[in-house]
Amino acid sequence: MSQGFWSTLFNRSDHDRIRRLESKVDSILAQLGMDSDEQTALSDEVKSLATQPRKKFAAVKLHRAQTGTGLNEAEAAVSAYIHAQRKPKRATHI
Repeated sequence: MSQGFWSTLFNRSDHDRIRRLESKVDSILAQLGMDSDEQTALSDEVKSLATQPRKKFAAVKLHRAQTGTGLNEAEAAVSAYIHAQRKPKRATHI
């Protein structure tokens, strides 16, 4: 969706309030010794499912169950992992 779409749903004060809430959540996670990225990191089980082409939906479903992320965020995380695995690695020449 375009930036214009979101600006019709949220005004400037909403953006500021969301930014403050995100900052507070980050502070809470830091005090608990957690990183916000840890919440969305793929588990080994999800990675295993994601490497099987017909199991992508199961990987997304499991990731959502494990992390509580939304459908779009979980699908994006699994897709990014799959894409990274398919990317050919450059040979290093010495």
